[in-house]
Amino acid sequence: YYTAFIEGRSATEDIYYSTKQGKNWSRPKKLEGIINTDEAYEGFSSISSDERQMYYMGVNIDNPKDKKNKEDCFEIYVSEKSIKGRWQEPELLPPHINTGCVRDPVIMADNRTLLFSALTIGEKGKFNLYQTQKQLDDSWSDPIPLDYVNTEENNLSPTIPASGKTMYFNSKGDLYTIGIPPEYRQFFNTSIVGYVRNYKNGRGLEAEITVRN
Repeated sequence: YYTAFIEGRSATEDIYYSTKQGKNWSRPKKLEGIINTDEAYEGFSSISSDERQMYYMGVNIDNPKDKKNKEDCFEIYVSEKSIKGRWQEPELLPPHINTGCVRDPVIMADNRTLLFSALTIGEKGKFNLYQTQKQLDDSWSDPIPLDYVNTEENNLSPTIPASGKTMYFNSKGDLYTIGIPPEYRQFFNTSIVGYVRNYKNGRGLEAEITVRN
């Protein structure tokens, strides 16, 4: 999933996707459903590991520009996929996350830990990284600043592999990596890798795997 403006196919930046077919990627396809609009920007999408939620950012209509910090302002939305596979009406995340000028949402592999960048409210500063976690009642905890990574520069575009031990991010126009302290890591995940083969000829078989708690 990625953000693109394709001449003749979109009026604004929208969310597209490609699927890997063998060693090649398919041609870009515009995300079906209600998320993309012709009027506004939709981008920086992050899909949950179960592919049931899509987090992304759109322009903050009420506050499109932070004049004090000279930064464009966005809000974070989430859309749920129905049992029929259709994306539903997007919803804004709560106000204690959408504080006016936020961007770059990333849902981690546990489907409960969300990272994003935000301007420090009421101060002249740069974008810093924050983290919030979904509680058992589906509410979101108060965001905490990621002090182990934040600096006086813009800190943007976090990316974290499923292991949850390392973060990649953008600062000062360069890419950086840093280890994530244990107290900031996502909820426990187990990654299982294996093969399903025909026992006679060793060829791979298509399989449906069900995991239950």
